[in-house]
Amino acid sequence: MKVKNLNHSSEKTKKLIKTTFAELVNEYQELNKVTVSELVKRADINRGTFYNHYDSIYDVAEEFESEIIRVLFEDSKNLNSIDDFFNYLDYIVDYLKENEDTYKLLVSSKEPLIFLGRLSKLITDKMYEALSNNSKLSKSKSLKFDIDFFTSGMIYQVLGYLRGESEYSLEDISKYSKKLFKNCFVEI
Repeated sequence: MKVKNLNHSSEKTKKLIKTTFAELVNEYQELNKVTVSELVKRADINRGTFYNHYDSIYDVAEEFESEIIRVLFEDSKNLNSIDDFFNYLDYIVDYLKENEDTYKLLVSSKEPLIFLGRLSKLITDKMYEALSNNSKLSKSKSLKFDIDFFTSGMIYQVLGYLRGESEYSLEDISKYSKKLFKNCFVEI
C-alpha cells in the first residue's frame, strides 16, 4: 500500500476506509460494484485521501486478505504440541473477536468464498506440516484429507457464526474444535 509510515491519523483513516469498504461490500454483495466514488462519499473523505492509502478498491480487499494471512501465519509460531495448537486456536478466536463487526460485514457477501478456500489450504498445510512429523500420524494415508476435512469444518462454522447463521459462539466453536482435534489427532 502507499502510506508506509502510519501515524495515528493515518491508521484511523485506513480503519475508516476499510470499515466503509466492508459496509459497501455487504450492501452490494459484490466487490466489483463497489466504487472509490461511493466509498469516499460514504466515508466523508476526499479521493486524494483514499489514493494516499490505496491504489484501488481491490487493494483494500487485498489488504484484508493479507492482514488475515499475516495474523494467522506469520505472527504465529510452529505447532509442536497440543498446547501450541490450542493456543493457536485461541489466538485466531481473539483476532476474530477484535475485528468481528468488520468481518461480519465482509462475509455476508459472496466475495469471501475464494479467499476462504485459500485460507483453508494454508491452515491445512500448516497443520499437516506439524502433524506429519508425528511418527504415529505420519503413517496415516488419509492424514492430509483428515486435516483438510477438520479445517474446512472449522472455517465453515466460523463463517456461519460471522454470517449470523449459527447458534454457536466463537468460544463454542473453539472448544469443540479442540475436543475434536484431540479425538482425531490424539497428540502432536
